[in-house]
This record gives sequence, structure tokens and C-alpha cells, in this order.
Amino acid sequence: MDPNQNTPPNYRNRKPDNAFALDTTPRQFPTMESPQGGFINLLQSAHNHHFSPDFVLETQPSPPPQPKKKKGKKPTRPTTNQERVPWTKEEEEKLAEAWVAASEDPIVGDSQTYGSFWEKVRAIFYELMESEARNADQITSKWRDIRLKCTDFGGIYNNLLNIRKSGSNDFDVFKAAMDQYEKTTPTRKAFPYMKPWLKLKDSPKWKEQTEGSSQSSGSKRSRNPDGASQQSDGRTHIDINDDPIDLETDQPLPRPVGRNKAKKAASTSSNSSVMDMFGDKFDRYVQLQETKAEVMTRMEQKMIEAQTSFQEAQETLQTKTDMEILKMKADDLEGEDLELFLAMKESVRARRRRRG
Repeated sequence: MDPNQNTPPNYRNRKPDNAFALDTTPRQFPTMESPQGGFINLLQSAHNHHFSPDFVLETQPSPPPQPKKKKGKKPTRPTTNQERVPWTKEEEEKLAEAWVAASEDPIVGDSQTYGSFWEKVRAIFYELMESEARNADQITSKWRDIRLKCTDFGGIYNNLLNIRKSGSNDFDVFKAAMDQYEKTTPTRKAFPYMKPWLKLKDSPKWKEQTEGSSQSSGSKRSRNPDGASQQSDGRTHIDINDDPIDLETDQPLPRPVGRNKAKKAASTSSNSSVMDMFGDKFDRYVQLQETKAEVMTRMEQKMIEAQTSFQEAQETLQTKTDMEILKMKADDLEGEDLELFLAMKESVRARRRRRG
């Protein structure tokens, strides 16, 4: 060994073994013949309440507390609780109305990009709602859900409309479509977007995207879930220049329209007027279906609230027990009982520090 060295070369700086390390499994607590009361009663009470596995006995020093974050401006993005605020029926209807208005704007040309399109949708939506409570992510996320469900429902409705029996009207077809949607969709829930669908179904741009009536022959074109067109050159555009009148004149008919086609066209073009003709009857049906959907939503929300309340009650009980342990004194304890008690108090302190 080098005489200049104070320690052997193979010496490793080791911490002494923790003499107070104990098996913390509740079934291995030592059985002691001691008077009932005080600390022993508290141990038995804690065991009967089945506290969480977070209850760990330890005497090792806890990690130092994390430094507090500097105060600054709060982020503009809503918190998790804010993001979970359910959308109202009015918001959903106004979002569909804003999408139709933005997609059919005759002033903007074919150069409108995905980003500029949704800026316009948000601007119109904020103007209609007279509020900016929803951010961009919330709006696009809600629109994807509206688009998906309205596309599914529209497909069912159009199929039933084409095969409807003689004497049935559009309202009968609508009710049948509602029933079929609820029975065939995986969630088995009522169609939640009736008013948005009524806003969308007669829009040329909506028909173009959901029915595939417009396809470019010169370049491959696909649709993303948000309604923007994507061409093969890598740029994202939204074609909003098509005029419904121009589309009709660009497709001359080779012969007069047959009776069946004329009947189908007249039926499709008069959907809105037929719905309006039923007036209060249709409104009552829509209100009934919306109420049904709202009841299901409230039930799900109550289940979440009940689970949260249960967790809060458990935390409150744990906190109360922790405070009782910290207030206790070890004057009448010695030996193994004292070691166990001190380890328990240190574990409580460490847990309280971690929770902040």
C-alpha cells in the first residue's frame, strides 16, 4: 500500500447498512405482548382500513424537494379540466354552419391552404358564438367527430331514401335512419349531430367530399379527415371555387332525364322543405333524441365524478391518519417498537413531501 495513501487501494466508500431496514409487509409486523392502546391500537386500526400500498416504512433520507417553478405567464392552452367541458348543441350547430360558410366562400380561390381555411372557420365560429372559448385543437377535434358521424348517418339516410316505399315521406326515412344508426354503430348510441347534419347535407362541398362526386382526372386527389383536398404535388389545397350552377352546366345531359331520375332529384332537392313542413313534429323528435343523448352523457359524467369523489375520500382519510401518526409521541416506546414507530413517522413525512 502506498504510504502516501490514507486508505487501502481496494477500499470502496460504502455507506453503513441501514440498521433500521424492516420488512414492511403488514403480515410480518412483530407480535408483541404490550398493553392495548396507544401506538399498537393505531397499527391495528391502520391494518383494518387497508391503506394504500404507498404506505412504506423507511428510515432512509427522502430526496430533496424539487425547486419551485418560477412564476410566469400562464399558457393559453386550456387545462385538462377545461378541455373536458362538453360542447353544447348550439356550439356544434354553429361549427357546422361556420364550416359551410368557409368552404363556400366565393371570394377565396383554389389557393386556400389547410391552415388559412381553418383560420376562416374559427373566425366565423367565434363570430357566431360571440366567444373564443374553444381553441384550435378543440375545434378541429370536434369537427373530425362531427364529420365522421354525419358521414355515417348520411350514408344510411341516402340508402334508405333511395329504397323507400311508396307513401313514405322524408320524415319517415329520417326516423328509420336514426333507428338504424343506433342499432348498427359500435357505440349503440343515438346519432348526436342532427342539427349539424341538417346544416351540412345540402352543402355542395359536403356532398363533394362525402359522396365522392368530384374527382380530378388530371391528378390524384385524396381527402383528409378535416375536409381539405390533397394533391399529388405535396401541397395542400381546398377547392372552394366550384359553383353548383357551373357544375351543372359543365355536365350536359345526353338525353332527357327519365322519370325515376327526375323523381329522385326532386326528392333530394326538397329534403329541407319537407323537413320544414313537418315543423313541430320534427322539432319534437329531434329534441327527444338530443335529450336521450344528453342523458347518456350525464350518466357517464356522473360515473367519472363518483370515481373522483371516492379517490378524494381515500386521500382525506389517509391525510387524517398521517396527521394522527405525526402528533403521537414515543415516550412509552422502546426497542423494536420505537424503531418501528420512528420509521413510520419518517415514511409519513416523506409521503407528505412528495405530495407537496
